[in-house]
Amino acid sequence: MKNKRMLPIYLLTTVTLAAAMWVGALPQSAKAAEISLVNMANWTVYSGLQAPEGLRIPESIELLKDTPYYANPDDPNEKAEGVFAPQTVRVLKGEASWSVNSASQWQIDTMYGPRWVRPFMWDIAITKPDTIMLTEETPLYQSQNDQLESVASLSPQEVQVVKIEDKWFVGDSRIGKAWVQIHTTWLGDLWIHIPINRIGTVQPIFQRAHYNNEPYYLEVGTALQDNDHTGVNQLADGRLRNGDYKIIAELTTVYDRSYLVQTADGDKWVRGAGTIISETNETVDLKVETPLLSDVWSTDNQELAVLKAVTVTAFETIQDPFNGTWDHVRTSQGTTGWVNKHRAEPENAIPVQWKIRLMGEKMQFRYPGVNFSVQKPNLLAQTVTALAYWDEPSGEKWVKIHTAEGSVWVTFSNKDRIQVPEATLQIEYNERHLGYVTIIPQGQDLTLFGQRNIGYRSDDGTDFLSVVQLASAFRYRSKQDDYTHSLSIDKGDYMFVLQAGHREARIYWHDVPERTVQLSQPPIDSSGKWYLSLHDLSSLFGLSQDNWQNPDYYSLLEKDYTVELGNFPTKVDANERFELQAWLYEQWSTRKGNLRMPALLSIEEEGAVPSSSPNSLQEKFGSEEQANTVWYRLYASRTLVPGLHRLNAVLRVGERIVWKQAFSVEVPK
Repeated sequence: MKNKRMLPIYLLTTVTLAAAMWVGALPQSAKAAEISLVNMANWTVYSGLQAPEGLRIPESIELLKDTPYYANPDDPNEKAEGVFAPQTVRVLKGEASWSVNSASQWQIDTMYGPRWVRPFMWDIAITKPDTIMLTEETPLYQSQNDQLESVASLSPQEVQVVKIEDKWFVGDSRIGKAWVQIHTTWLGDLWIHIPINRIGTVQPIFQRAHYNNEPYYLEVGTALQDNDHTGVNQLADGRLRNGDYKIIAELTTVYDRSYLVQTADGDKWVRGAGTIISETNETVDLKVETPLLSDVWSTDNQELAVLKAVTVTAFETIQDPFNGTWDHVRTSQGTTGWVNKHRAEPENAIPVQWKIRLMGEKMQFRYPGVNFSVQKPNLLAQTVTALAYWDEPSGEKWVKIHTAEGSVWVTFSNKDRIQVPEATLQIEYNERHLGYVTIIPQGQDLTLFGQRNIGYRSDDGTDFLSVVQLASAFRYRSKQDDYTHSLSIDKGDYMFVLQAGHREARIYWHDVPERTVQLSQPPIDSSGKWYLSLHDLSSLFGLSQDNWQNPDYYSLLEKDYTVELGNFPTKVDANERFELQAWLYEQWSTRKGNLRMPALLSIEEEGAVPSSSPNSLQEKFGSEEQANTVWYRLYASRTLVPGLHRLNAVLRVGERIVWKQAFSVEVPK
């Protein structure tokens, strides 16, 4: 075309993406694993909070209007700490989807420490990039009008940016374009009109990473076009074989990123960061049995040795999102290999000597979650000797057991049973009968699931809830007696009775009086709703409290149990204290903010005055946090004089009686 020519690649700011250009580059820290991916058009937005990274997460943003700030990312909008005036702020973390969301979270550095802001994307500005990488042949124009004939074209290369239109990153995510003025050595400053998702900057990095069958592209423009995260790589030129590679450059746009990788066949562009391999020089203490493996990438790792009670030196590390840290180590004998404390004996396993009855087939693991090199057949249901137990951070409970071929690890379910000799009862948490309600404050009022009023919050911060409404929510029956001015609440064999003006509640089982308990304050009878404090209601209904999801809300949970009868003792020696013990298997995870109402076992004698403080104890085994099954051993004891005693074993949650069993014991004279 007349007056139109292809400019050469030796512009003032042109660079060649050869390995030699990046030899002197500073190392860049490993990129965090992405939380999720949003596929849109022909590009990909990585979501989740991440540290600054090129254009994808800018190092600073300019707030263009007054912007509220918050101490925590989940603080409600109406609870801002204050407002920042328009200014430029340094970014600590940002949401990678900020360029496609109307409002996004940013963690910024302030004089008050890290704070959070949520500006709309059109209410911020980001620093103009100094250079951008053209990913395809690009026409040049004298002005911002692509209806006129272009004066020249540029082949793919890096160019210097003179100007870029205001709010260039705000546009239609599929077809949006922006005008960019660039500097050329032949024709001076000219304009290009390119898609927003092709405005990218290149930074040199030096990082080793492992790839396995990763699609690669000869041109970065092709890499950005191909949305390989759908599993279809239509434009890929090939795939990287299983191995370690050097990453020498990274291109980022406000939506996406791509990496330049050195291979034996030349440099290739890939979409993924791979598994980053970082250099280190640290000692690793291996206190428990840990296999030294030749490789971490294959499923049939060759075991070089088994290390225990030794210190080794790590010279490389890998952060595996599924298995934690892999260390490439050198032993004192000079042997090198990989170790991982998550694929070894757990350091914090608790040693025991118990008999456990496995109630079903179990897969055998050499270490928790780590298969044998040769898979062994499942263990059949049987009674075994337990040597240790361990609560995995994910919530799984593991037990190390003895077998004829050595010790192995198996998972423990709430159907399996611990059979220490002194255990009389086995108690299983009955999740099928679990009920719950969520209390949401709205001003001074308390609502049930935010829908209808169920109570109020007093001036001193005490919550009062309607006994009648709460009973209905948990499927209790309520009956008011206008003559005695009392209220009875019952479900099954359990009942409690309140009387207006009286600071006590009467407990019944099978309609027989059991005990009288003191309340923190008398019930308040208002329009037949009968209000009690949250503390008293939790005790009478046997409710636990969960408020981990939102500090302003809380849920009340009802717990029920199934008791498996054992053999009650029929005799006890004189001068000995009579005891009952039980194992409780509870599917309950005590997260931060939870208040667990314990289940307690007691021994009560027929005809005797019930003790207000029965001799009942509870012992926890293992972790209560994020555990699928929590073990508790329950103790109850009572001093008996010589003679025949008719006793009751009683299981309570708070004041609510869950189970009661009569038996007799003889104490010789």
